[in-house]
Amino acid sequence: MIRRLFSSAKSSGEYAKVKLISSSNVSKDTRLFTFTTPPSLPPSLPLTSCIRVRLQGDVERAYTPTREDSETFDLLVKRYPRGKATSHFFDLKNGDTVDVAGPFRKFEFDCKRHREIVMVAAGTGITPMAQLLRADVGHNFCASSSGSASAKGAQSKGEEDVEAVDGARYTLIYANRTEDDILLRDELQHLASLQPPRLSLHLSLDSAPPNWSGNEGTITQEYLASLLPKPPAAGEVSPIVLVCGPPGFMDAVCGNKVSPQEQGPITGMLGNLGWTNDSVYKF
Repeated sequence: MIRRLFSSAKSSGEYAKVKLISSSNVSKDTRLFTFTTPPSLPPSLPLTSCIRVRLQGDVERAYTPTREDSETFDLLVKRYPRGKATSHFFDLKNGDTVDVAGPFRKFEFDCKRHREIVMVAAGTGITPMAQLLRADVGHNFCASSSGSASAKGAQSKGEEDVEAVDGARYTLIYANRTEDDILLRDELQHLASLQPPRLSLHLSLDSAPPNWSGNEGTITQEYLASLLPKPPAAGEVSPIVLVCGPPGFMDAVCGNKVSPQEQGPITGMLGNLGWTNDSVYKF
């Protein structure tokens, strides 16, 4: 069974104020925010971890930084029409502060046990997937560490030194509305080119341009079935499926979480295909 390690900020960490240094648009409704790094946040986050951000009192959300070091960290935030947190984010000006706590591990990634991993993401749901791919495919984390699932040290290895290793195999299925909405595209394609046998990248667009080579239209159960391995047999821990995206996407693919701490049953397309909580994790 996938081990859940997520715990709330209230019980596992103190909040620290961080200052917004800059922000820039990366798509029509997504912006990259750069904040100062608090002393409580390590320069390299543990793999599959997030931080919690508190804006204007009780509005809290979990985010996975797309980059972090000892001085600054970046967050990708997409604006949703009725989203409280995203509205506050997009109103921030340089010099404004927010409260952050963490990091908090989401689930326990085990280099030795998790050998086949399928990632199904939409929109900014790509950020936790990119965190793991960057460390393991980009820097051979599992080959260069004891497998303790900490990214510290793994990100210091230059990409020019990366060699193909017999590590975990990843399939990334990434859905967006249009081609302009694809976040971190250059990095994902670069990672796929570093070790082609280890990362298979599949881009899907609701509305695709002419000569688009990926999937066109919303993700269907048939499309997922064509890319997914069979669910693991009883007692096995691999393959696993990681899912992250907006509520409508999560509902269709695997069902939404009951709460930040409770996964809830596996429903939707994955449930129909025989996947269970033993082998699916919802970010």
